[in-house]
Amino acid sequence: MSGLENNFWSFFNNVRGSKDIKELREIVISLIFLKYASDKCSNNPINEISVTQKANWDYLAENSRNLNFLDLLIEAFRSVEDQNDKIKDTFSLFDFSRKFKGEYDLNIIRELFEITSSLELPQDDLSFSKLIGNLLTRFSDYEGRNVTSFTTPDSVSKLMVQLLAPTEGSVLDSTCGSGGFFQEIADTYPQKKFQFYGQELDRSVLAIAKLRFAFNYKNSFQFGEAKNTLAENQFPNLDSDFVIMQPPFKVPNWSRDVSPLDPRFKYGLPHKNNANLAWVQHAIHLLNSKGKAVILLGQSSLFATQKEEIAIRKQLLENNFVESIITMPSGIINYTGIRTCIWILNKAKNTDSVLMIETDSLVERLVKGSYFSEKSINKINHIYNDFVEVKDVSRIVTLEEIRKKKYSLYPSQYFDILTEGELSNPKRLDEFVVPAKINKSQPSELLKAISIKDLSNNIDNFEIDISKLEERGNLKNHVLFNGRALLLSTIGGDLKPSFVDTLNQEIAIQKNVAIFTVDENRVLVDFLVQELNKDYVERQLLGFLKGAAIKYINKKDIKSLIIDVPSLTSQQSDIVKREKKIRFQKLVLESGYQKQLDNFKKEQEADLSSKRHMLNQDVSSLNSIVEYIKGEFNSRTNGIQLGTVLDKRDGTTMDILLNSLTDTVRVISEQVNSLSNTVEDIKKEVFDVKLFIKQLAKRESCKSFSIVESYDEDEFYTKIYADKSQLRNAFKCVLNNAIRHGFGGNSKNNVFKITLKDNGEYIDLLLENNGDPLPKGVTKQSYSTKSMKAGKTGNTGIGGWHVGIFAKSHNLKWDLINNENEEFKVGVMFKLEKHERI
Repeated sequence: MSGLENNFWSFFNNVRGSKDIKELREIVISLIFLKYASDKCSNNPINEISVTQKANWDYLAENSRNLNFLDLLIEAFRSVEDQNDKIKDTFSLFDFSRKFKGEYDLNIIRELFEITSSLELPQDDLSFSKLIGNLLTRFSDYEGRNVTSFTTPDSVSKLMVQLLAPTEGSVLDSTCGSGGFFQEIADTYPQKKFQFYGQELDRSVLAIAKLRFAFNYKNSFQFGEAKNTLAENQFPNLDSDFVIMQPPFKVPNWSRDVSPLDPRFKYGLPHKNNANLAWVQHAIHLLNSKGKAVILLGQSSLFATQKEEIAIRKQLLENNFVESIITMPSGIINYTGIRTCIWILNKAKNTDSVLMIETDSLVERLVKGSYFSEKSINKINHIYNDFVEVKDVSRIVTLEEIRKKKYSLYPSQYFDILTEGELSNPKRLDEFVVPAKINKSQPSELLKAISIKDLSNNIDNFEIDISKLEERGNLKNHVLFNGRALLLSTIGGDLKPSFVDTLNQEIAIQKNVAIFTVDENRVLVDFLVQELNKDYVERQLLGFLKGAAIKYINKKDIKSLIIDVPSLTSQQSDIVKREKKIRFQKLVLESGYQKQLDNFKKEQEADLSSKRHMLNQDVSSLNSIVEYIKGEFNSRTNGIQLGTVLDKRDGTTMDILLNSLTDTVRVISEQVNSLSNTVEDIKKEVFDVKLFIKQLAKRESCKSFSIVESYDEDEFYTKIYADKSQLRNAFKCVLNNAIRHGFGGNSKNNVFKITLKDNGEYIDLLLENNGDPLPKGVTKQSYSTKSMKAGKTGNTGIGGWHVGIFAKSHNLKWDLINNENEEFKVGVMFKLEKHERI
């Protein structure tokens, strides 16, 4: 595979920007198909796919230099499609005659044909379909598109197939994409024989699936038309042995074309913007009496509270179809922050209980995402097959328990969160707090306001100083409050316990902040905040969290949290003093005042050099632009050229003018190096990071490298609260380090890749390049240190300092990527916190 990939990817780099990679994907797969079919027919005329003389590869090779070669190739594709019913609506759908025209496109096709001619294609049909699958995955990644538009991540696909454990028989995938599950089943069970049925809405992807499996003689493949499965099921009379699917996570207004009388949905139609339980009913309807299904869905399918969803889950459970629920960890599905889960349905269950499995502790986490190791896949599979309980991983839940939870299937709420004897004086939080009295009137004037970002993460500094609050208008998503109150966040996985005393003023508080009046005669506020910050409370919180992309907790569930509260306030006071002293001692040991002062001095000393470096990089970029313009004029044969006289009075030419500009740049550089040290204030503002990054990328376009942008296909909230200048500095320095120290020469093979994806309450910003790896010994800490030396192969330098400055000043989590085995070897990933929607 590596040789094949290198040939194609090198070529794609050369034509990047001139042709849509998606169009090249279709022609590459078509050429590989045609060569494979032609080779098989040459060796054995009796074959699954018959090839006409005009589609014979040797014939096409002899005519590849003809001016009408493109027409000959298109005619070859047409003749093969006409000759073979199983690949109807494939090549004709790609419409190559419209996409490829003129001499430039003809040369692209010729080179792709020659690359394909040089390939040693696999001899067996199963390896051929696997080759196509690997190419599709690489194409998706190369395009900067969502890989899941073609295939489920490998480790999740392996897990789902092993959980399904199909014996011989019929297998249905009603959202089959390019057939990834079919391939995994055929690979895992090579001795078994299957009848595969697939439906896919995307016509181009469906065409590729048909070509991919056209040669698989052992298993039969039947694909329906490219129709919306929920509206036009292509296999209405199928009694399938097995169903496996990963439906799309978001199908807005899915029920618009669905008949309420459709027999598949006898338990009801879910909410119009949430099709999860429609897919579950679809699968059950198409299974035979002993059938089994494994479906990957968004986690909202487990606990959605609309009455339609509750009613459907009730019917599914009371009719004993749900065998197991397995929650997936965050980051397991590429390029989306949606949390997912696996539903296992079984029409031949031998118990009315449901096995709940949580896999967070079994996942391997990487900077770019998560995956299941072979060991983890085997463990999950054994837990399911043995139907056993494993501490903190799985639990068998009875139907009666599920009834008490109003048919919610979120596993965390069924696990024992607190161990026996862990708390000395366990009490419910609502024994000490009550919802505060609020005013829901819409304020007409500017008021001091509190939102989640104003709440505290500091256990020893939890009181909000109202004198430092901003005054705001447009407070429609706020309530008014006057008094003393405990404030808790209802969004994300952190309560951020805080306390406010409004000093008899009325202030506005965001609605996603829970406001409680504390019985201060029974519990000390600082003791209460201290307990709410402890691990045992966090474990309870995780069990209550709901939501797919952004987690939230109901205020009712907050009140049911269990806390450890001694009956006497004097005992509480002693505990507060003792634990505060321990925290202080730990802080001194870990950090030390002298260490803090030394670090502060180093940062001051580095500030001037850092700023000089940034300005010099800007000057260098300007100089590069001048050189680029000179190159453009030098290559011209018409119009203004370098030697063209612009002013006949003094003989000024374009070359003289550009050289003068170069001298000016040099003078600016000298002035930059004479700057004095100043301290720059952080100027945070709310802005759309996606638009901001797009603008930065557009400004940095250059002939010496390519920029690939990859954004989550699902729309998500992309506003952050940050300093634009610091983010720009960090971005520019990571890019410049790649250009100066990572990339080798001026080539379109040099790629700087930008990925922006939703990760719940965070936005992951990933900046990568395919240049040389970092030198051995470079760590995250040394990368972001001012004194780090740059080298030709270093891919580092003073720019890394700005990464550290941006992360530290915004209290961000970030990671350094350095993997010489990856295509994109070096990079930096920031976890940007989303700004609350005001």
